[in-house]
Amino acid sequence: MQIESIEIENYRVFRRVVEWMSGRVVFLLEEPSMKAFLSAFLPRLIPGWRAGEHEELEAWYLAQPHALADAYSSREKAIIRLANRHADPDALAKPSREWPCVLAEFQKQDAARRLGQRLDSHDTRSASFRVFVTAVRQLAAAAGGVFP
Repeated sequence: MQIESIEIENYRVFRRVVEWMSGRVVFLLEEPSMKAFLSAFLPRLIPGWRAGEHEELEAWYLAQPHALADAYSSREKAIIRLANRHADPDALAKPSREWPCVLAEFQKQDAARRLGQRLDSHDTRSASFRVFVTAVRQLAAAAGGVFP
C-alpha cells in the first residue's frame, strides 16, 4: 500500500509532515495526545502497521552546526566539537541528552524558533531532514504551491 498524501483541514494539532524514508512513514508530533491517537488509529487504518522508534528534532540542528552556532554564538566552539563527534546526527537516539552539557540555556521551544529561522534546506548532514524538506515541497506543490 502506498499513501501519497494525507490532508487534515482545520486541525490545530496537525503541524506534522509525513516523511517517507526507507519504506517508513514518520510523523513529527508535537503533542503526546496525537501520538496516543495515532498509535491506536493507524493499526486500524493500515493493516500491519507497527509503531516504531521516534527521532528527535534536535538531530536536525546538530546536522547544521553553523546554524546552531549562529543561534547560540556564545557556545560556538562547544557546538562545533559536539557536531564533529557525531558524523551522522540521525543515528543519535536521544540528541536532546547532549544539549545540557553544551548549552545550559537550551530549551526546545526556543531552539525550534531560533533554528527554524536558520536551518538551510539544502546544506545539511541529516538524511531525514532532506527527506522532510522534499516531502513538504512535494505536498505543497501538489496543493498548487510554487518553490524556487
